Amino acid sequence: MKMKAIEILGVVLNIFADFFHKSARKARRDRWKRVLRDDIDRAKTHEEKLAILLAEAKRQGCVVTPKVEKSE
Repeated sequence: MKMKAIEILGVVLNIFADFFHKSARKARRDRWKRVLRDDIDRAKTHEEKLAILLAEAKRQGCVVTPKVEKSE
């Protein structure tokens, strides 16, 4: 009986931890999207907007290279 209660408690804790982890991750993602969108909205020129996007992409770990035109 005691073992059954411990197993049930373990399952409940796993469900709670999973829910908390997912909601916290979603909140962080929504926050940085909102901050990025606000920064882009504040930028006045296209070049400023592009610079903000490139800086965020680099911060996220993306490799940003200039576009190379294909020659034929």
